[in-house]
Amino acid sequence: MGNPDPSRVIVAETNRVPFKESNLHPGLWDKRTALRNWPSIILGWRNWLIKVATKKRVDWTTRNLDQCISLSLSDIRKNELMLKAACFFWSNSYNAFLFRQGLMSPTLADVHMLTGLNIVGHINPFSLLVKPTAKLDSTKTRGWSQYIINHKADDRSVSGREHTTFLNMWLDIYIFCGQACSPISNYLTLVERISSNSEIPLGKILLGALYNLLNRVSQHLMENKTIPTITGPWCLLHLWLNLHLHKLVAPELVNLSFPSKYPEEQEEKLPKG
Repeated sequence: MGNPDPSRVIVAETNRVPFKESNLHPGLWDKRTALRNWPSIILGWRNWLIKVATKKRVDWTTRNLDQCISLSLSDIRKNELMLKAACFFWSNSYNAFLFRQGLMSPTLADVHMLTGLNIVGHINPFSLLVKPTAKLDSTKTRGWSQYIINHKADDRSVSGREHTTFLNMWLDIYIFCGQACSPISNYLTLVERISSNSEIPLGKILLGALYNLLNRVSQHLMENKTIPTITGPWCLLHLWLNLHLHKLVAPELVNLSFPSKYPEEQEEKLPKG
């Protein structure tokens, strides 16, 4: 403070990023577990999304969810080398990447541009600690495909419970890249708040989750610990890196597009129970 030349501080912090402190051993990233929670299209998800969208699209648009929910159908190809390399340049002090061209960090504007989620508003984190009213029957659920069968109604109507369980799966797999291979109820309270209040700043929560993810990964790298399966919005990081570093990673942007409408999928019927 009071020093007009911050170069010493910047140099000191630059020397504390994992790229300088870590031994850069490739074994730090466990190939079996590090990025195994990358989201994929679950059997039955596309048809369930089409069904719920026919009744809830207006609500999704009002709550700035429609663009991000549609993004779950994009089946993004994972660039593991890009994700791993970027993590070595994350600074826990600055909450930013220390790249050669300077400090770069995902912002709320990036989140809104990439996902369309609401970034305006306030929510008290302690209000999310209450128990949700909806409950999942985990004893009858064996994986996400079975989860869809258990919670997708046979008729065309979409009840409040079905909508809640649908959004719970969307948040768990396609937004926060949860660790579990089967459903959990961690996001039910948040889903119920989103369904009843259009001002929930889900974009702020998502950006905070991304910072938390990068800080945990960076800490493991600094301590030369093997990276386990760390939950967090890996897809958001992937989109952000492609957006700002497209000249380096060279994705074929002209060939990328969003589906104009939801295609039908051929679904295998799994036994209930």
